[in-house]
Amino acid sequence: MIDPSKLSDDEAIEAVKQLAIDARTSVQGYCDLMLAAEGHVVVPHEIHWLMHEVIDKAAAVGKHAVIVMPPEHGKTQQVAKRMVWELGRNPDLRIGLVSGDIDLAKRNLIATRKALLSNINSGIFPALTPDLKASKNGGEWSKERLYLAGKPYPAFEVFPLDGSVEGVRLDRIWLDDAVTRKCHRSEAERERAHSAIHGTWLSRITAGGHAIVTNNVWHRQDPIHLMAQSPSFVTLWVGYVETDELYWRIHHAPDNWTHPIEGRLPLWPVWDKPRLEARRHEDRLTFKRLYGGKALLAEETRFPPVDEWHTYETLDLPAPGGDERIVAFLDPAGGKGAKNEDFAALSVVLISAKREMFLLDCWIQRAVPQDQAAACWEMHRKVKHLGYRGIDRLEVEMLPKDELWMQGPLQDHQAELKRRGDPDWKLWWTVRHPREHKHSRIERINPHIRNGWLKFPKGFSAFTAGEDWQRLVSMTEDFPFADHDDAPDSLSGAVTLAEEMGAAVTRPETEAEAVARVVREGREARRENVLAKRDWRIEASGGRAGAGQWGFK
Repeated sequence: MIDPSKLSDDEAIEAVKQLAIDARTSVQGYCDLMLAAEGHVVVPHEIHWLMHEVIDKAAAVGKHAVIVMPPEHGKTQQVAKRMVWELGRNPDLRIGLVSGDIDLAKRNLIATRKALLSNINSGIFPALTPDLKASKNGGEWSKERLYLAGKPYPAFEVFPLDGSVEGVRLDRIWLDDAVTRKCHRSEAERERAHSAIHGTWLSRITAGGHAIVTNNVWHRQDPIHLMAQSPSFVTLWVGYVETDELYWRIHHAPDNWTHPIEGRLPLWPVWDKPRLEARRHEDRLTFKRLYGGKALLAEETRFPPVDEWHTYETLDLPAPGGDERIVAFLDPAGGKGAKNEDFAALSVVLISAKREMFLLDCWIQRAVPQDQAAACWEMHRKVKHLGYRGIDRLEVEMLPKDELWMQGPLQDHQAELKRRGDPDWKLWWTVRHPREHKHSRIERINPHIRNGWLKFPKGFSAFTAGEDWQRLVSMTEDFPFADHDDAPDSLSGAVTLAEEMGAAVTRPETEAEAVARVVREGREARRENVLAKRDWRIEASGGRAGAGQWGFK
């Protein structure tokens, strides 16, 4: 490795020229040089060399390449640069960028365009010049196509997996995350993705062309597994053996492959053992799938699909005024409510005297603590509008170190409502400190949803139900593979609280419990009386009477 600090200016210039010359023939050298030019810290690893070697050897014998590698291990960056490198070596190529998420395909187009327009690439492939007029719409770069000068067809073109490609022929197809998390649950979705890949895209490749597939695994019968079983594909399968070694294996190695078909490599420095251990500690099942390359069946996940959740009609709810209890649980979120932060989730559950539980409403938003506090009282009013007493008890999940930033907004909002004379200011809320891992708490409500012990309002999963319900469905149904788990965590807290409070209405009150209740109610009444006197004294004295004179101890 050349140390630039030890070179003179002339030597450095010559070294860069030599790197540029080498990059014209070495795809790995090109990728490393381009990544360094973009400001990335280049940490070469043998797994990237293996990836490019598999693609080259597969293409040489007319096969497609499949790369299964853990997230954030450089496969997308490497292939994006490789597409530009292949175009530099053959400017007549027509390359399709396909994804199950059209926005991801567009981001890949942006990555390839930046590489193509860079000064480093211009020095390596000076003839690779974009057609600015054809590639721009109204002064802005097109998000779907990129043309080269002198070519009547686009060099790069973006397609959704289900897109129409009538009359289009492609020399290269890059299928990046064409198989999405939807394939984990639905057999129909797996068949749809398989049909689109094989029936639409692979049939559009010209003679001598090939496809590159980069993906994670979702199900043992998803299209990625089927490709690994097919001799038409050469598959590089990469995963971790616990967190000590990186294991790789090549399925259906071509005849021109002269290296071993499997092996173990030391950890990539970017993903050292502490980072892997931390990721595995978050959820072993997710680590097993994403980082161990072990796909899971839908039956191995926590919750059934949403169409199997039990629902209720409004008339199924118990009549107001009975022995029902209504509880709410807030899983708060810190920060400023930015788009990349966690969601705050509030769930409201009714439990009847028969221990039937109904989810009345939910609120799942990115919001500042003050808005989260306001949402609790707004939900209290909505429950009252249904004819019930309101929320009997609200619990807020907080770690001891987080109490200050959430208790303050709750107390301030309640005090402001009381000052304005709002009749709904009385809402009994308490703090709950979590005592077990979040995933264990969430898993506890699996039988409630699967067996119908917890019912959801009819039509809750429809698109028209609103974004809060949509988030509840997506976070719960996809748990633990969803990006966020705030909604099922809040739902779990509400169910636990409902069961605790529901126990008091499902059996007769004992004599000791009756005495304790009377004492507690009397204490609360005396406390309210003392606080009222204190507030009156302070107001009558113009604020001169201190809380120590009339405070409740």
